[in-house]
Amino acid sequence: MIARGVVLLGLIALAGCRKAPPPQAEPPAQSTEAQQHAADTRLAAAVITIAYAEVEHYAGARPKPARTKPEALALATELAATAKKSPAQFRELAVRHSEDPFAAEGGELRAWAKGEDAELDTVVAPLAVGAISDPIDTEYGYRVFVRLQPLPVERIAARHLVVAWSGATRAPRSITRSKSEALERARELAARARRDPGAVEAMVQAESDGWDKAQAGSMGQWNVDGGRYPVSFDRAISALSVGTISDPVESEFGYQIFQRIALTAEAETLAGAHILVSFRGAKKAGPTVERTRAEAEEKAQRIAREARANPERFGQLAVANSDDPSGRSGGDLGVWKKGAMPDVIDAKLASLKTGEISEPVLTPFGYHVLLRREAPTDKAYVVK
Repeated sequence: MIARGVVLLGLIALAGCRKAPPPQAEPPAQSTEAQQHAADTRLAAAVITIAYAEVEHYAGARPKPARTKPEALALATELAATAKKSPAQFRELAVRHSEDPFAAEGGELRAWAKGEDAELDTVVAPLAVGAISDPIDTEYGYRVFVRLQPLPVERIAARHLVVAWSGATRAPRSITRSKSEALERARELAARARRDPGAVEAMVQAESDGWDKAQAGSMGQWNVDGGRYPVSFDRAISALSVGTISDPVESEFGYQIFQRIALTAEAETLAGAHILVSFRGAKKAGPTVERTRAEAEEKAQRIAREARANPERFGQLAVANSDDPSGRSGGDLGVWKKGAMPDVIDAKLASLKTGEISEPVLTPFGYHVLLRREAPTDKAYVVK
């Protein structure tokens, strides 16, 4: 098995081992038949990497080890033997010993389609689900793999409660508990949540150390294994039925307790730009604005005609004419969920086709000439 190292140099490069994909529009949830087909054509795995001083590439969070290559092989062999005796320990072993960017997630890689990464296929496909490989020599060190069952292709929603420890990422300064104390508290809270699942929302607001406790720990809804959250989060939540509670899951922010919640109809995502023509007495009108409301309407009508005649000049018209600070950036309003803007803006923009320009729309701020743009649909964007 070890002799395969020369062949596998670079085969399992960290750059190729399931980095999260860039944000893009999430596809709709798939049918049961489509999910089964996807499961038949996808692979998933977790990895433990044991580096040594002479490795060509090192990407671990810890300082590069000074151990020799034989010492690395001995440790990797020991860890593989331990994992084979108790596969359930693989995640813990990865967190404690692995020296690559996947260690914090228990070594878990994102699932990939068979044929997408031939080198990983060579290592993982021959294993049965749950089986552990022998150590394999790579340019990153010796690597031990476990084959996992790919997560179902589905859309999920959840809330979370965070129990932080002193020194955890984003932990409030008031937190003094140790990591072991945090785990004990997380287990207690998980038990409480299971006794009264209907009270979890209030529990999160009262007990969570997360920055989003005021929002009851809402995580929104997303496609499993799509890169929005760590794989360990997706795996824990996907295993739950709606309303049930997970065991504590370790993360850099603390121990996470998840409650899976029902999917809801999602608000339409909108994107666009505008040109604001304000008038004297309008809300937030600048001190230099002297035009009357009638004059503002006339100017906005003229701008709308010019923009519709030459849409590619919309940004230039915004820079030259808009009374809103966004005019400096071509009137860009960004991307938001319907309901975040004044109703009249949302309604008018939603009625336009992508690239279409509106007649002037009146709000308390003045007259707006609107341009609708194409919006992604995979994130819960809001206006900051």
